[in-house]
Amino acid sequence: MKEIVTTFDILISTLNSYEDDWNIYLKNYDFNEYDICLIASAQEDLDEIKGFKYIFGIYVLKDIVDNLYQQNPQFTTKDALKATKFYYQTDAFIDLGIKSSGYE
Repeated sequence: MKEIVTTFDILISTLNSYEDDWNIYLKNYDFNEYDICLIASAQEDLDEIKGFKYIFGIYVLKDIVDNLYQQNPQFTTKDALKATKFYYQTDAFIDLGIKSSGYE
């Protein structure tokens, strides 16, 4: 299994360099730009790797970012983090036309 440790902001900026079948793991769920995350090739479905807990596959994050881009092509990393946190907590894409208090 191939593993890469990075920060969430770098993951967002390099997202398209990962295959869709890779998985994302976090140590905490703050969803801030400096959160350390582990990206791992999905040879096995693991709930945890080296203290990092699975959140979802890269393909899900790509869908979140694509949905955000369709609503605002000039989105920021903070917008992507907000949309990711919203998706993680609600299992739904964020709608920028609706206030999403509590997910900022």
